[in-house]
Amino acid sequence: MKSQFWLLAAVVMVAFAACKKDMKTQDGYSYSVLEQGTGEMPDTSDYVFFTVKVYVQDSLTKKDSLVQEDAEGAEPVIQITNPMDPSMPKWIQEILAKSKVGSKYRMVMPMDSISFQVPPALLSFNALYYDIVIKKISTNEEFEKYRQAKIAEQEAKVKANMEKLGGIEELTKKTLADYKAGSLQTVKLPSGLEYYMVQDGQGDKAEKGNTVSVHYYGVLEATGVRFDDSYSRGDEFQFVAGTGGVIQGWDEGVALLKKGAKVFLFVPSAMAYGKMGAGATIPPDSDLVFYIELLGVKK
Repeated sequence: MKSQFWLLAAVVMVAFAACKKDMKTQDGYSYSVLEQGTGEMPDTSDYVFFTVKVYVQDSLTKKDSLVQEDAEGAEPVIQITNPMDPSMPKWIQEILAKSKVGSKYRMVMPMDSISFQVPPALLSFNALYYDIVIKKISTNEEFEKYRQAKIAEQEAKVKANMEKLGGIEELTKKTLADYKAGSLQTVKLPSGLEYYMVQDGQGDKAEKGNTVSVHYYGVLEATGVRFDDSYSRGDEFQFVAGTGGVIQGWDEGVALLKKGAKVFLFVPSAMAYGKMGAGATIPPDSDLVFYIELLGVKK
């Protein structure tokens, strides 16, 4: 479910429009400083760690609603280079290069300026609001130690998850075959979403506005071909429940679950990627099947 990247990746891909108390980068992009940090600014070759939270805003009340945030412990990091890295917009390095730890910025992206795919539920809002907080500055040597530790941690996660993957593939194949044969006892909701509970959860329920962590395995209903999964990457997928940051079938389906639940979601095309499809792996008008484990719920 790679939609986790459509919001956060935009922080290093796309220009933003004006906020209150605007300042501008040399490229002419606008941003506002919500909090000034303390301490030293990074030198060239230092690495800047930061977090991103993405909001939409009610046009009448101006109240923010969180729709995406970084996975805990997985904040983005950018190296300050001179000349600037041509693979990313100049403004992101320019802002980070003069930031102190603790600084907080707000960027606003009008919806009509967005060139990447946005979940349909968010298109009624005027803009996406990005809050960026500077968390840590590391020297090249410090970052290399961090990077090596992360590589080892990631390899261990991938190994553990790959050991589970074969069983999940077989379970998905059997469940889909039973579903097509009409022998699977699913629950069908008025929206058209169907689910089959493999294991009930016992922990907190995933409610609107909670940040939830899941593992998932997704296949095309028509062919059973896998198009994406989180297990082989080794990373859990995090999103904010009930806010339109993921496909409608997930927003509705995950809201049924408690921590520890394991479920199959049978998602009709209209509650997934519809007539547009998604990339080369999900054709237009594809019904999808997901095996989902709800690992955590953060209130």
